[in-house]
Amino acid sequence: MPDEEILNKAIELGTTYFKSEDYRKARSLFEKALKLVDSYSKDEIKKLRGEIYHVDELPDELYKRVKCERIITHPKHVKILDNLSACWEKQNILDNALKLSHKMVKLEPFNIKTYIRKGRILMKLTKYRDAYHNFKEGLTRIQYASQKYELIPSRKLMKYCEQQKNIVRDMFLNKSKSLDLAGTNEKKRKLIDPILEQVQLKKQKESDAEEYFNIKEIDFIEKLPIELTLKILRKIRPRQLAELMLVCRKWREVILQAPALFDEFLFQNITLRQMIKFNAFIMKLSKINFYISGSNILHFKTLKISPKSPSEEFKITKILLESSSEIIRCNRLIMAIPNTTTSHIAKMIPKSNEFTKSIRELSLMCTLRADKNYELDILESFEYLTRLEIMFHNSLVPLSSSDEEVTGVGTQNAHWTRTLKYFSVICDTRKVPTFPFKNILQNKNFPSLKKLCISGVTMSLQADQFDWLTNTPALNELWLENNNNAKLSHFFSTIRDIHIWDDLKRLTFRENRNYDKVSLEANNRSYCYLSNLRSLETLDLMGGSITGLGLTRLFSYFMDCKITKLNLGDCMNIQFTLLPPSHAMETALQPSFLLSSLPNLNNLQLPKMATLDDDAITLFSKFAHLMSSMDILDISFNPSVTGVSVYSFLKNLNTYREKALGLLNIDNCNNISHITVGTILAQGFVNKVSCVYEREHWHNFGSNSFRYMG
Repeated sequence: MPDEEILNKAIELGTTYFKSEDYRKARSLFEKALKLVDSYSKDEIKKLRGEIYHVDELPDELYKRVKCERIITHPKHVKILDNLSACWEKQNILDNALKLSHKMVKLEPFNIKTYIRKGRILMKLTKYRDAYHNFKEGLTRIQYASQKYELIPSRKLMKYCEQQKNIVRDMFLNKSKSLDLAGTNEKKRKLIDPILEQVQLKKQKESDAEEYFNIKEIDFIEKLPIELTLKILRKIRPRQLAELMLVCRKWREVILQAPALFDEFLFQNITLRQMIKFNAFIMKLSKINFYISGSNILHFKTLKISPKSPSEEFKITKILLESSSEIIRCNRLIMAIPNTTTSHIAKMIPKSNEFTKSIRELSLMCTLRADKNYELDILESFEYLTRLEIMFHNSLVPLSSSDEEVTGVGTQNAHWTRTLKYFSVICDTRKVPTFPFKNILQNKNFPSLKKLCISGVTMSLQADQFDWLTNTPALNELWLENNNNAKLSHFFSTIRDIHIWDDLKRLTFRENRNYDKVSLEANNRSYCYLSNLRSLETLDLMGGSITGLGLTRLFSYFMDCKITKLNLGDCMNIQFTLLPPSHAMETALQPSFLLSSLPNLNNLQLPKMATLDDDAITLFSKFAHLMSSMDILDISFNPSVTGVSVYSFLKNLNTYREKALGLLNIDNCNNISHITVGTILAQGFVNKVSCVYEREHWHNFGSNSFRYMG
């Protein structure tokens, strides 16, 4: 029926306006839809219910049993009434909304949604008694129909209705009690016999005592076999176990019989007093473990220490490294001691100690002493590290050094470089003007290193500033970000001349300022670009100096490009055009070349690009047939982009692919209205849209994106 198409479009458009909070236009459309529904004849309605919508009709006997009049109406009549009632409710005109909800219940007395709508409006009107009877009536009718005539209601909605009934009942009772209390002054006083009252109170106490002593208590820890009890206790975290030990002496004895249960301690904002207690506790655990197994060594999965007060950092660290370390073996150690220097840690760290040899993952936040390589002194004892993360919160260079007993050992004893798989060095650029671990990276080979992250360091000005990368042949991921003097041109020169990697999959290089334009050299097959980057799947050059010509030359090396994610955000030297790049137009980049060179691209990030406007979006729209794999598109922080070009692009993309885009990010794109967002969602062009126009603090791109792993 042609009227049905008009009706469906009116409902769909009204819903879009409703989601966009334009309730006046939504109400106008729903009222017109209601008039259209009322214009149908009875024969047309019967045909619609039977042949098109296939409505399962309930027997007339059911309506008679619950004393309801059977009214045959359009299948979408109640839906339109519900939408119209919601509009009135949003506009706070509750009387009109209540009239419509009452009509909904009359038309479909076995639809649980009608009772929920009506009950919600009654609650807003503070008519709690009517709301209670409404929910009760709906539940009674639908439960009767489901038992007698196999009506299958939504369990979720029935449960919600039951909860609302209980809530409104409590609200009604509380209101009644308050009214009763307000009227107590008007009631007549009653004489109370003090002797009789004392007798009643005594009987009540005896009854309560008898009931208390008759209660049977079951202590599962005492009754269960110790083997089964330990299996249960292994599911409980050590912090909760410590609380359970306070229940009674029996529980404390049982829990202490298994020191292995305490395998993880995470101390956030720990005080010196708490650290002393922790040390005493593990000493006791060590003795118990010696009596049970003959060994006083305790094995921890994770140990995290983060002092609350800067003045107590040194003492807490000393207790851990000098006292507790004798009986602890730990797989993962996290220490957040930002005010303690590397020279202090180097003095306290035990040399050739089993505690340090047992650690596989180390995360350390501290202050760098820049006069000597104390950080290497610290790591000398960690021979079997697989993961190392160091954050230097500050840098300190003393005027005169009196620490003669600790000296920089250089790189000869750095055995940990052989086993390391993850290495992260993160510095505060404003306070750390050096490149920690530069010597070790230059002079030692890292044969097992898979992931390397360096952020916030200050590199030398020489062109060979990245030659140390030759010592990382097994890298899968390289992240270089916000490093002073780190130039993309020097990086590309290094990987152009030297074959370093065979399996580098993820490369992130974010410059902290605009350096010289990087256009690369003309295509030369003797260069090592392809051999180094042939396995690349993610390329992030955000904020970089790369030009359109440079990208064109780089991608021309790849015959079978595997890149699935590309980030060109904040690249000032790239402009999307139809013209090919040249020396006269270094910034030009053709969308057709970019998309055809990356056939597997499913994540394209173009945030904060000054050159991205409606013309650029239109260019991408022309080549939508090359974006069959695209799932995520980020064009955030581009105020020049408008909703017209975005809508046209998504519509064209949907035509070619016949599937929706997974995620569209348009944060801080003020020229794209919320109406456009609602439309593209309603029409199925995209599954999810991130659309935030204003925020008190936006994410600062390109500066220490890595966070402390503790």
